[in-house]
Amino acid sequence: MDPVKLQQLLDETFDHALLRHGFVDHMRDYQLVIHMTADPIPASVHGHRTG
Repeated sequence: MDPVKLQQLLDETFDHALLRHGFVDHMRDYQLVIHMTADPIPASVHGHRTG
């Protein structure tokens, strides 16, 4: 896997729950199982402001 693409995917998982991780049956592959949630209401509705 391309290291840049891997970093982008890992950045998307920030602040989500890592349920389990470890080597799979082939022992060369590593698996991450992550529970990701999304807020159904956009930030603009919540009134979040930066600055």
